[in-house]
Amino acid sequence: MEKQEEKRHKSQQQQKEHKMRTVLILLLAALASYAAHSFKLQHQQQLLTHAQLWKKTVAASIGLSLLIPAFPALADDSNLKPSAWNPKILVETLKKPTGDVAVKVGENVGIRFRASYKGQTIDDTFKTEQPYLFRAGVGLVVPGLDETVVQMKLGERLHVQFPGELGFGDKGIKSSPGKPRIPPNAELDYEVELVEMPGTLEEFIAGDDI
Repeated sequence: MEKQEEKRHKSQQQQKEHKMRTVLILLLAALASYAAHSFKLQHQQQLLTHAQLWKKTVAASIGLSLLIPAFPALADDSNLKPSAWNPKILVETLKKPTGDVAVKVGENVGIRFRASYKGQTIDDTFKTEQPYLFRAGVGLVVPGLDETVVQMKLGERLHVQFPGELGFGDKGIKSSPGKPRIPPNAELDYEVELVEMPGTLEEFIAGDDI
């Protein structure tokens, strides 16, 4: 009897140990599954964060690319140097002249120009059908531009920058439809190209200061 009881007790103990091992294995499997799931979720969140960041970066880049064309295509200011004819006028050559004939004071000339103040376009005759015609060197345009044009040769294109005293002076310019207000003594940028030299003919077109 004692041997049978001992055998039965031992069998029950083995069954309990087997059940405990089974439960332990199931618990370990559940923990492993939970850890793998958590890692997967964390990885997906990181991927989502990176994707969102990438989308924002691309959107910002597109926004900048859309804004850039609104500004005039002037050269970098770091390339400007004091001109030989007036150190207050900074100049950079964008295109070399096609000829050796220089403008003389009083000659009629045709120019294409883009004027701007702090990146805002004031006027742009690169977009007009005809160039701007005027008599050079006689005060029909702002001094900084006038002094520059009489130093140019046919086909030459320059970027110039000059202070307010050579621009619109202490009066400035009031705002008008499509054009910003220019405050007194404002620094101006001009991109100007000499495209015509009609000479000293009496017929010419000249408007207000530009």
